[in-house]
Amino acid sequence: MTSIAAETSRPVGVTADVIDNQQSEEQHATGYMEGWALASLTLAFMSICFALALDNTILATAIPQITSDFRSLNDIGWYGSSYLIAQMSLLPTCGRFHAFYNIKWVYCISLVVFELGSVVSAVAPNSIALIIWRAVSGLGAAGLVSGTTTVMPYCVALKKQAILSPFVFGIYSIGSAVGPLVGGSITDNKVLTWRFVFWINLPFGAVGLVLIWFALRKPPPAVKGGLPWIQKMRQLDIPGATLLLGATSCLNLVLQWGGIVYPWSDANVFGCLIGFGLLLIAFLYLQVRGGESSTIPLHIF
Repeated sequence: MTSIAAETSRPVGVTADVIDNQQSEEQHATGYMEGWALASLTLAFMSICFALALDNTILATAIPQITSDFRSLNDIGWYGSSYLIAQMSLLPTCGRFHAFYNIKWVYCISLVVFELGSVVSAVAPNSIALIIWRAVSGLGAAGLVSGTTTVMPYCVALKKQAILSPFVFGIYSIGSAVGPLVGGSITDNKVLTWRFVFWINLPFGAVGLVLIWFALRKPPPAVKGGLPWIQKMRQLDIPGATLLLGATSCLNLVLQWGGIVYPWSDANVFGCLIGFGLLLIAFLYLQVRGGESSTIPLHIF
């Protein structure tokens, strides 16, 4: 009798679990966007991704003119790499901001930072200012890249993600392809000059900001928003991001100086190479020690 009762109770338990899962999925589905909100979100992502892709490649054909105007041939490698180094180093940290705080505000602030870096880069008085504000744009781009991949699963149903993703990331490929052509055309124009390659980001960013602001009227709650602020700061791993940023900067200096500005045996090149190794070791040590709170949790490998 006991075995019969156990056998008859199993289907009931399974059915209850299935019902609970269906109810949770239905509750989650009610938060998915439909209609004009979904269309606005898609257009916002397309506009922002196009601006990001354009910013990655448009500068390539403008760099010769920039170095000529600033007379800064030694800085030629930093105009593009400062943006990419900042984006790469801060991408994991910016991704966690979307898990800890309001997704809408984090995404919009990242977009404002990206646009601010572009504006100041357009009016930069010298080479150093341009490099610094290109890094600021990279910080904003890190928040936008991580935010796009975070917001979409929260707001778009899985079936529709397969339809919308090709449009969003396809426009990114288009922006990357046309970037050098647009940059060359702008640079050769005596009226626009190379500074317009940064101004061109503003309309795309403005359209994206307006659409995001109205599309995410009720953004999904932060996944880890309830954590104490001390745990949030610990999991952001600011020291790890700083070490990674420093290590990549030292490596870039080694590749820029070695055999060109200084011989490979020079103290400047050798010192940066040692600095890269020490900072990388310190970064890996923090990742092993930090566990789940590290910038790159090693257990995922």
